[in-house]
Amino acid sequence: SSLLVLAAVPAVASAQTTQGAQSSTMSGNEIIVTARKNEEALSDVPISITALTSEDLENAGLESIRDVADYTPGLVIEGYNSLPGRYDSTPFIRGVVFDSTDALRQTVSVFVDGLYVSGGNQMLGFTDIERVEVIKGPQSAQFGRSTFAGAVNYITAEPSADFGGKISVLAATRDEYEVSGLLEGGIAGEALK
Repeated sequence: SSLLVLAAVPAVASAQTTQGAQSSTMSGNEIIVTARKNEEALSDVPISITALTSEDLENAGLESIRDVADYTPGLVIEGYNSLPGRYDSTPFIRGVVFDSTDALRQTVSVFVDGLYVSGGNQMLGFTDIERVEVIKGPQSAQFGRSTFAGAVNYITAEPSADFGGKISVLAATRDEYEVSGLLEGGIAGEALK
């Protein structure tokens, strides 16, 4: 099963805690992670992390946290109806489940650049994401409450002062169309980017 995952996304990297940190990158590129609030090579981090770079996300066609769960061993995203007419999701890692829909009583939380995201995590896209880190194991010391089983941290890409952009278009059967784009560039040179 894990061989199939590595074949599908060759640059997916993970570090395991068994006998030191080990890295399994097929591409040979060193991945820098910030799971412990410092920039470190994935192979040097003594905790279990799955890191998906922006290239991994794009090459595999991943669009949401549900897709990330398909490429992360031990991560499960379970959906539920939180309010009348609203669909939400809760992440679980390694089967550690607390049977509650209360966002303050979950075992895994989602963060964007280390800032807690309360509900609606399935709507976070990957348009300007540099990397997604799934950190397994207790993370309360680094990320605070509701991270007993782990944390999912989206790292946004650093903006550029150079003008550039990206556009993605999807057309499918039954009149399904999706367009997303990203435009970046400096305003007043380097002063605002």
